[in-house]
Amino acid sequence: MRLNSVQLQKQVQQQKASQRMLQSLEVLYMNQVELKDYLQEAYESNPLLELVEATPAYGLMTSADGAQKAGDEMFGQSEEAFRQTFAEYLYEQLMFLPNMDDEQRMLCKYLILCLDHKGYLEDSLDELAVRVGTTIETLEEALFQLQQLEPAGVGARSLEECLMIQAKRDPKATEVVYQVIAYGITDTSSKQLEKMAANLQCDRKQVEDAVQRILTYQPIPADGYSDGSAIAYTIPEAEVILENGRLTIRLNRSFLPRLSYNAKALELLEAQGKEAQAYLNRCKRAAESVLGAMQERDNTMRLLLEYVVGWQKDYFRIQGPLRPLTMHQVAEAIGVHPSTISRAVREKYILFQGRQLMLKQLFVSKVQDGTSSHAVKERMRSLIAREIPQNPYSDEAMVTLLAEEGITISRRTVAKYRKELQLPAAHQRKRSE
Repeated sequence: MRLNSVQLQKQVQQQKASQRMLQSLEVLYMNQVELKDYLQEAYESNPLLELVEATPAYGLMTSADGAQKAGDEMFGQSEEAFRQTFAEYLYEQLMFLPNMDDEQRMLCKYLILCLDHKGYLEDSLDELAVRVGTTIETLEEALFQLQQLEPAGVGARSLEECLMIQAKRDPKATEVVYQVIAYGITDTSSKQLEKMAANLQCDRKQVEDAVQRILTYQPIPADGYSDGSAIAYTIPEAEVILENGRLTIRLNRSFLPRLSYNAKALELLEAQGKEAQAYLNRCKRAAESVLGAMQERDNTMRLLLEYVVGWQKDYFRIQGPLRPLTMHQVAEAIGVHPSTISRAVREKYILFQGRQLMLKQLFVSKVQDGTSSHAVKERMRSLIAREIPQNPYSDEAMVTLLAEEGITISRRTVAKYRKELQLPAAHQRKRSE
């Protein structure tokens, strides 16, 4: 049977478009340090790219305690400053997986970008397949490959699947282990184990042994790996400048090398004739892909920052409370998918008046009356700062005080916010006369 040439061309174009989109998302996901390495590798592997080394100007490296250092000083301790992230560890393994074509490897990279902070895949494969322009079957194959990596359980879509993956690699896992995982361990009390044994129609001792075996598994695959927050020094993605009441955003590209076409190399390769044409075309496509991904990254970051800073302008101008803001809201405003915003803010920092701000901090939830959680926390902090040390406010009293100001939240929420503010409970704050 002869394939329809129009259909075949459409499939090829779709595949190329998907690969370009995946590369753009991968570049968007990177922080400045990762991006610098990426650009260096792209230059070294492609003779059509020319690189001009960075000459940092205002691009200071900012530490978690607010101290600033110049680039040379920071990179003198780079081996200690940057720990391998979970994604980097997975990328390294991916490079050595056998029998994988370029499309599968690219899809695996994309799935790694989609993992949450625990190493789980929360997005549905149906939605992801539509987003990247591939079939659900192809994406399932890529997920299977991803789940072969270490640590066992990475890429799971639930706790049950995470434990099942580990059980399959455990030579001591019994059939009861699989049954207990499928049943679900929510309670290990004697009464619950008795009930589980009865439901699974096996001995109580078998259930106990299975539970003990499962408790040795890792429910959070990404635990123990850096998520980027442990980086000692960060390079701000942009600087927000306040002058005469006006806010200006300046993207920080002083840390990154600049890539461009190497016209001389292009002429030399074109002069080689047909033999070099195939190689030349591959290099052209790769160069265009890298330069295009960088341009798209800049455009997305600028649109995102302009919207977020504009929305939170009172926070920057007058140190007002942060307004409620969600990633879905920003995604709709700038015309991208919410997952793109999630990846764009990952490990990104901005510089404002000498202070580093994690971009994620500008996204805050809202409570029932529409007040932002950030505003409620600041009000709680203010109330506690003015309380009588011998008679501090309990969480219940805090609920009443906030309600008198029109802020309705539960005692449980007050306790949660208090812990996030790292403020002790009332009995720990109490001082004797």
